[in-house]
Order: sequence, then structure tokens, then C-alpha cells
Amino acid sequence: MPSAQAIRDLLPSVWRPDAGETGLLSGLIGVSGLELDLAHADGGNVMQAHWLPFSDYAPISPFVAAFRREARLPVLLPVDPAVKEHPHLVDLARLGGLLGLAPYTEPGSARERTEDFRDRIRGTVALWSNGVATREAILQSAVLALSGTPERAVGIEEFAPGSLSLAVAPTAGPPGGIVGPLMRWRVESLSLMPVAPEVLVEGVAPVPGEIDATDRPLIELFDPATGTGRGVLYDGTVGPGQVLALSPGFDSWLGTETGPIQATSLPGAFPADPTAAGPWTAAAGAPADPVRAMATGADGRLWLATNAAGVGALWQFDGSAWTEAASGLPRVNCLLADGVGLLVGHASGLARLDLFAAGAVLTPDPAANAAPAVHALARMPGGAIWAATDAGAARLDAGDVLVRIGPGTRPETETPLVAVLAEADGILHFGGAAGLFRHELKSGAWHVFSGESLDEGVTDWLLWDPAADDLPADGAVRLPAVLALARAQDTTLWIGTAEGLAQWGAFRIRGTYATRLRAFPALGTGPAAALAVDERQRLWAATSRGLLVHDGRDWFEEGPDGLLRLARLPAEDVASGWRYDRTGSGWQFARAGTAAGFVAQSPAVVTADNGMRSALHWTDRTVARLGSVADGVFTSDGEAAPAPLLLRIKPDPLTIVTGGIPALPRLTPGASDWRYLSREELVPPTPRANPAWTREGRLIPPPNAQAAPEEGRYLAASALAELERVFAFNPAARVSFRWSPRAALSVTVRLARPDPADVLPAAVLDRIFAAMDRVRPAGARIRLAYGEELVRGVANG
Repeated sequence: MPSAQAIRDLLPSVWRPDAGETGLLSGLIGVSGLELDLAHADGGNVMQAHWLPFSDYAPISPFVAAFRREARLPVLLPVDPAVKEHPHLVDLARLGGLLGLAPYTEPGSARERTEDFRDRIRGTVALWSNGVATREAILQSAVLALSGTPERAVGIEEFAPGSLSLAVAPTAGPPGGIVGPLMRWRVESLSLMPVAPEVLVEGVAPVPGEIDATDRPLIELFDPATGTGRGVLYDGTVGPGQVLALSPGFDSWLGTETGPIQATSLPGAFPADPTAAGPWTAAAGAPADPVRAMATGADGRLWLATNAAGVGALWQFDGSAWTEAASGLPRVNCLLADGVGLLVGHASGLARLDLFAAGAVLTPDPAANAAPAVHALARMPGGAIWAATDAGAARLDAGDVLVRIGPGTRPETETPLVAVLAEADGILHFGGAAGLFRHELKSGAWHVFSGESLDEGVTDWLLWDPAADDLPADGAVRLPAVLALARAQDTTLWIGTAEGLAQWGAFRIRGTYATRLRAFPALGTGPAAALAVDERQRLWAATSRGLLVHDGRDWFEEGPDGLLRLARLPAEDVASGWRYDRTGSGWQFARAGTAAGFVAQSPAVVTADNGMRSALHWTDRTVARLGSVADGVFTSDGEAAPAPLLLRIKPDPLTIVTGGIPALPRLTPGASDWRYLSREELVPPTPRANPAWTREGRLIPPPNAQAAPEEGRYLAASALAELERVFAFNPAARVSFRWSPRAALSVTVRLARPDPADVLPAAVLDRIFAAMDRVRPAGARIRLAYGEELVRGVANG
């Protein structure tokens, strides 16, 4: 109540003025009460100035109230958007000073408003409370340092490509630095994962009898043990002093109900995006039937499985044209490249296609087979192949025999499985109509996912003996039918179901970790048929509403110009969780600490309906550019038209075939052997001695059986007569490799730049990098990328 009324009520009734009475005593009580009310308000403001939620808060700020009165504006309410625009800082800056934080005032276009600064203080406290020197801390520090700028997507990549490495093809004799056909060298990639190199081939001036023109050069990854190789041939001539850059490009492919769609990323001012994240267009000349699976074979071709009205077909793409390789097949479900073959899982079992044999012959003939359908195939890191079949889990043994194991070894546990995930720790996950299963190869144990409770004392995975127990009842399975599986970089397990996406893993809850199942019905509740993780560690999901991509923080959907960032989904209490009710056919949500338990949820769907997406795949390509190199920088000559590229493959030392999409093989971790070659003549010259090799490295066997020597080595002319093994071809080019190894303790934070004209001031980039540097682990190398451009941290390797 007002202070005047409180004073009046304290007086004896005989002296107490009546309400509304005028006079000296009433006036004194009124003035005293007003002063006390003002003092109370001032005291409250002083106290609130020391509380983060209220310090300089616009709706209670006397400054704002006075300003709005003078401007004849209504009282500012907390829901008014103008609250976010309040620039006045007095007491909040003092609170920030306790953490060493000051408002960002420069540049003027990115200065912080009051609420921006308040959010940064709150976020900084949370960051330091959860601990620094983590992946999450680096990402969160970058997000906080963007305060005052328009919100944008921010992603983080571990084991990121780092500083540029260079390797020059060496020679063992004069003329130095110039290699010729059959000369080989070794490249140490120092990368934890395969990386796509850029190869520079510099043309040289021919000298009759000593140096040949750089004509139809071929760079090949070579296996000395088998004499096989794979390389890219430039079907033209590189002039003296001219540089041919064989640069990596990338394509992403989405399977739709009307054929594949394709997105391409090519090198330009910056390297190509290895994820090729849109925009997608229909692949010219491709089949228009529903796509079920895609794979890249050892022949370099993109293989596509389609199904129309239950009839399967195989198509191949060689980089320029599509060809139907096999038709009239049972429904094709999956493809997996295996050596020189392609494994084809179909409605009648499993078949193999020899990619280098004449004609596309599947063995055994699918039309004559009658095995359980094979829906998915996965290879363990050690090489073993596992299958999800209509009759349960199976392992591929010699002769492509599928040996059933676990679920399906007896009628009571036979269950259709359609998804399999093979992991490096020897654990297999299977998904199907009966939910989600886990098999530990080392112990032989099987578990089935329950997800019944949020109580950490109740396990999410129930030990299950498929040799003794029946399948779990529907009421005990808290997931819809599982269609696809993937493991994210943060170790969480992503689950594509018949009712949308779900995620299972350990999440930080009040200083500890607890396992939770999370569902995303707001993204759609149709089938999520395929999952994959791209090179930048983002999850891609092929769903009934189109492609969805998750970078660990934001969700994206496909749009006409690439990926579109969705509005942030409503925040959930991390202690809450989801499950699926099969009897009620719906997702349920439970908030921890409430008595309500699990409650059915049907949130509004926030994604656009872009149509069914059924498969995901990426392919490499090599792009030829002509230009020059100065100070290590390649400059493309826009007027020069490069000749075509061809993929040339040696499946054995005696054979050379033209493969599919021209793409230089990736540098593998450790050492790899490479050769310079040149396309052989239609009729190679008769060798002076046997055995011999063409300039393209094809072996011409000797007429009598004897061990073949190595191709030889380049020596000075005076030494040629002293050795049997010499090069018969003159040097013809200077060759160098450039690549960025994927390294341990290497982290790149990437700021979205959907519009190339988008500009972030240098001061903002500086403060982001400085914030990341404060929380990085000791010894970690951090970099900041703005779109595809590395803008900070390049020099620290």
C-alpha cells in the first residue's frame, strides 16, 4: 500500500484523518508518505542495479521512463521489441567489469545494446561454469563475440584442414626437378584422414632427344606391390611455362522420387566446399525413377539404384552421361563398393557386380535367388561387412555368403532389419520394425533399446538373449520403426525413424551427464530414410520433407539457393526427454521434476515440404585450370580453355581402362606412391627389351616367364649402359602437390556467409578470434573462417 496510508493507519483513531480530508495533518502525512514512496523506489532501483536480470533493464529504467514521457510514448512493456534496442548502460557495465567484460562499442555498426551485453554476460558465466578448453567452449565463445551483429549460423570443425603442405616431385639426376613418364615419388601426407590434393603441372620447353613436351600428362596414385594405379589424365598439352592446376571440386547428391538432384562446388578464389551444400538441380540425363541408394565404385563411376513399381535397376554416371547398366531386377535396397566389385542388396538377397568385367553381370542372378531381402550394408573399420536383412542381422563371409547371427537365428527372434551402423569400437547398431538393437562383437552381448524412463537408475538398453527370449513387445519399445542410423561428431547416436528424427546420447545436466532420447517432431513426422555426416561434421538427414542439416547448434533445410537456416527450435530443459508410444502412435515428452510424466506432443511443423529425399551421397571431382604461379599463388588465366580430363585406371598391370568421374585419388594417412605418366600411343613402339612398360605404365610382358623388374629410374646418360633398368622416356614436366592435412588439435570455427557481399568488420573478426583464443585447449591450433575464406589464425599452422 502507499506509505501515506500506512502512516495514517498507525495513528490513534481520534487523531486519524478521514480519507479525503484536507488540513495540515493530512497534508503532512501525504507529503511524508510520498517521500517514503520515492525513497522506496530509489532503494529498489539501487538494489536492482546489482542484479543481472534487472540492471539497466529498459522497462524499469527511470531514464527510459522519463524519455518516453517526454516523447509522449506509452509505458514500455517487457514484450515490446524496443526493449532489445535500449542502448543506455550504467550499472550493467559495472557488473560486466567483475568478469573483465566491457560493452562492444566499435565498430559503430556492431556495437552492443543493453540486452546484447546482458546476454553476453549470462553466456560467459555459463561458459566458464561448464568449463573451457572444450569444443563447446570454443564455439560458444565465438557466438558470444558476435554480440551486436545480426544472428548467423556458426559451425565448428575438429581435425580441420590446417596450414598448406607442399611436396615437389623429385628426380635422381639432371635435369633437376623435371620428371618424365614412369618416374615415381612418395608423398607423406601427415594427415589423420584422407585429403584431396591439388596438383600443379608446369609445362617445360622441349629439347630434342633430352626433354619432351608436356603432352597429355597423367598423375597417378600407384601401388608398387600390385602394379595397379588410378590417376587423372589431361588430354591436351601444357605449354612451356604454363601451369596446369588439377584442383579438387565436389558434388553432393540427393535421391528423390523423380531421380537424383545434384549440387556442385568448384574452386575459385577459395577452395571448393567439400560438402557442396547446394543449390541442388536435377541431374541432366539421369533416370526419373525413385532413387533408393547411391555409391561410388572402384571404376570411379557413380552408381545409382532405382525402383519403379517394385522393379529395380542400376544406373551409372561417368561424369558426363548416364547409362542404364541393369534392369528388371528385384527391388534394390542398398549398394556398397567392395574392392573391384559392387555389392547390391535387393529383395531376393545379395549380389555382386564386377565393375571391370564386360557387361553388368550380377552374381548370383537376382532373378534366380530366393534369400531374405538385404536392406543395408556396412563395413567395419577392419573390413568385415555386416548386413541388415529381412531375417535379422548377418555377417558377410567368404564367397559373399551371409551368415545370420543374433536376431533371426530362430523363428521367435526373426525380425526385419533395415539399418546397420558399424563403429570402430566393435559395436554394431541395427534398426528395424522392432526398434533399435546393439551388438558388442567383443562380448557377443545383445541389447535392445527401451528408453522407458528419465530415471538414470533405469537403463535405456535392456540386455537381451536372442537365443532364449522372444522379441520385446510393442509396449516396451519406445521408438518407432528405425530406418537409418548415424554417429555424430559429438558421439550422439542419430536415429532416422518412420516418424521423424531422434537423437540419443549423454547430455550435461546440472554438473553431471545423463542419457536422454530427444525427438524433433517440429521438423516433421514422416520417414527419415537416410542419415550421413559430412566432412564438416554436420548431420544430413534425407526426410519426407526434404533435406535437413544440423551443425550441432542450428537446423537448416534445402532452399532454392542452398541451405536455409530455420528459426531456433524452442529451448527444452536439458533434463527433459522424449519417447514414442507405439500404442498411441505419437511422440511423448516429459519434463524432469514434474509429476505429469510423459505427455503426448504434436508441435506445429516448421519445415517446408520439399518432397521425399531417400538417399545421400558425395563424390569428388578434379577441375582443370590453366594459369601461372607466382610466389606460390596460382592465378587462373580466364582466357585459356583447358582440355578435358579423363580418369585412367589400371585394375591390373596389363590393363588400362577409362573410368568414370575424373577425380584425383585422395592422399591417404601416411605415405603414398605417385607417378608421372603420359597417355600411351594407340600402337606403342616395339620395346628394345622385354619386359617393358608404355609411357602410361602398362606392362608389356616378356615372351618367357621371368620376374618383372621395376620400371627403372632416371640416370645421367653416362650411366645408362651400366644398368639394365633404365627409363626409356625423357623428362617432360615439373610437378608439385599442395594439400591441407587434417591434424589433431586443429579446430576451425566457420561463420556463415550466405551472401558473398556480406561483410563483417575486421574489428568483429578480431574480437571473435581473441575470444576463441582465450578458451582453446593448450596446444590447439584454431582458425576462423568466414564462409570459405580463412580470415584469422592461418599463420599459426
